[in-house]
Amino acid sequence: MTIRNIVCSALIFIPLFSCAQKPSHKRTRSSIDTLAFTWHYLSTEDDSCKNCDYTILDYPLFLNEPKLNDTLKQIMLPFLNLTDENKDYENIDTLFKQFAGGGKPLNDVDSTDSANSLTPMTNELHIKKLRETPNLITLELINDESGGVHPNESTTYINWDKKRHRNIILDDIFVKNYSSRLNNIGEKIFRQDGDLSKTASLAENGYNFDGDQFALNDNFAITDTGLHFYYNSYEIAPYMRGPTNVDIPFSKIKSLIKKNSIISQYIK
Repeated sequence: MTIRNIVCSALIFIPLFSCAQKPSHKRTRSSIDTLAFTWHYLSTEDDSCKNCDYTILDYPLFLNEPKLNDTLKQIMLPFLNLTDENKDYENIDTLFKQFAGGGKPLNDVDSTDSANSLTPMTNELHIKKLRETPNLITLELINDESGGVHPNESTTYINWDKKRHRNIILDDIFVKNYSSRLNNIGEKIFRQDGDLSKTASLAENGYNFDGDQFALNDNFAITDTGLHFYYNSYEIAPYMRGPTNVDIPFSKIKSLIKKNSIISQYIK
């Protein structure tokens, strides 16, 4: 099994970066980039083996944000089948070499025999930066698995407050008792996007909400124009329907936003 380890550096105020060897996933960079980091691309993929399992881990390591790095680490450890009970887990790259699967052929049958060939088991975790402002950085985490009954991809977001050094939750953004009003706004957009009438049953239209009542989840990204809520496959609908997103513009929720919240600057 060959481990590929590519590390790229991105320094403060440098808008672009390059490495001698780049991963296939392109990275875009914001014009405002105040956090320095190194980018780590780890892979057990073997170009000489077309029918092998492999694992890919693609993540940034921030130089002056230990709490953000620790938050990412708590996500990466389960990806590597590890928990906090493991004493030596500081170096993710070393752990990847020790625990990541891959590199072994799945079977010895003729690969031209499609009836007997097996699909490689693959597991990928890509953590990329979506946007950054002086006070906020938003990260997207995509976990892509294949080789089972069908491929499965899940996406989660981290909205990091760079001043307070912690992940932002909805309670940090909105005034007290905001939940029902925010859900009502989200439901209107959800129904409009899904061509559902105001009284149509969500369950009868293939959605699985508790009590057949729409509710936003806590998986969201802060964008330039609003909040992007994301439901992964299986979360509220069968796999065949895929993921669902609800985009709520700031103009629809400005009365719910705290005056001094991290997104109040976007309200006009």
